[in-house]
Amino acid sequence: METRWAAGYHVPREAGQHEEICLRAMETVVDMQVAEESIRQHEEICLRAMETGILALLVDDFALPNGLAFSPDESVLYIDDSAHKHIRAFDVRPDGTLTGSRVLLDMASVDPGVPDGLKVDVQGNVFCTGPGGVWVCRADGTLLGRIVLPELPANLAWGEDGTVLFFTARTSVYRMPTKTRGALL
Repeated sequence: METRWAAGYHVPREAGQHEEICLRAMETVVDMQVAEESIRQHEEICLRAMETGILALLVDDFALPNGLAFSPDESVLYIDDSAHKHIRAFDVRPDGTLTGSRVLLDMASVDPGVPDGLKVDVQGNVFCTGPGGVWVCRADGTLLGRIVLPELPANLAWGEDGTVLFFTARTSVYRMPTKTRGALL
């Protein structure tokens, strides 16, 4: 039986509030309410949901996991940690387990904000909202630069034909055409 899985995380919140999930190409929806009831003893987790609906703990050493995204070929999973202000990368094994944990990008800064929303383009560049704007790095962690907006962005998404980035902030939504294309799974 082929494993269908999704990577995601759950940070306990008030009843009914759950964080996002990042899905691989063979989409499997994870019911985070069931996940919460099944593994209440963990405060922050990264999960794998198999076709049977069984959840498996993948990573439990985050302080505050937040955004997550797969590389275009789905061989690497990126997860940002808001408390440690960095992005970690994990190699994804064929069975869906993770190995090779490493800090991809240290986002520590005196600027306000923490790592939050995370997306990847088709070339494997990583876009992450964080201190002072949107940080952009290569798949090897080389910082390409920051996109500075009028407000501190919290999340982002590829839209329209895949070449446009949208950013949410406290009071506004921003749109920015790019010369790349989002890795849309």
